[in-house]
Amino acid sequence: MADENVSSTTLSTTGRKRKRSTEPPATTAKVRTRPRKAAATDAEQDVLQNNAAPKKARRQPAKKVNAANGAVKVEPPPNWGEVYSLTAEMRSRILAPVDTMGCESLAEDNRSPHDRRFQTLVALMLSSQTKDTVTSVAMKNLQANLPGGFTLDSMIAVDPVLLDELIRKVGFHNNKTRYIKATALILKEKFNGDIPDTIEGLISLPGVGPKMAYLCMSAAWGRDEGIGVD
Repeated sequence: MADENVSSTTLSTTGRKRKRSTEPPATTAKVRTRPRKAAATDAEQDVLQNNAAPKKARRQPAKKVNAANGAVKVEPPPNWGEVYSLTAEMRSRILAPVDTMGCESLAEDNRSPHDRRFQTLVALMLSSQTKDTVTSVAMKNLQANLPGGFTLDSMIAVDPVLLDELIRKVGFHNNKTRYIKATALILKEKFNGDIPDTIEGLISLPGVGPKMAYLCMSAAWGRDEGIGVD
């Protein structure tokens, strides 16, 4: 009898279902603990505006005008002056590697104008696909370790293996070794040992494109005949 009572009690206990509550859980309102930011005063707004970055000028395309005689004249964008001023302002606050290690500043000061022009051309050839800091290191290696000094005749005489070793940190140094060696021979045979003084002559050299040619004309010859653009 006792076992039957226990069994019935157990069944009745285990068979009982718990009734779920249908009431939604209690919620608590979020309390804002951070104070609201106070509005800036007129004086503070003036300071913020003065220290803010320059406003970007919207770029507008150049305009082509057909003259009565059929000639086509290209006029600059109407806001080019504003864009130029903003660019000059931003660059005045930033010193880039090209400002101190550009091609116009890598030739040796104690060399003749003839040798300086050649070194400037080589610096430009080395700079392709290469950071200015790396180009500067390669130029210093040539100036310090090229047998006979950094001259056209020394570049013609140097072993290509040694030349490649001296400039190995620049991008595509194997190709540039061939280009520089070939260029040195062309300068000796066709340009009287100097670099060309025309855009056409410069781009005829191996590994020299229009951008390098325009930069070389400006840095080596002091003549601005175009703008080098990547």
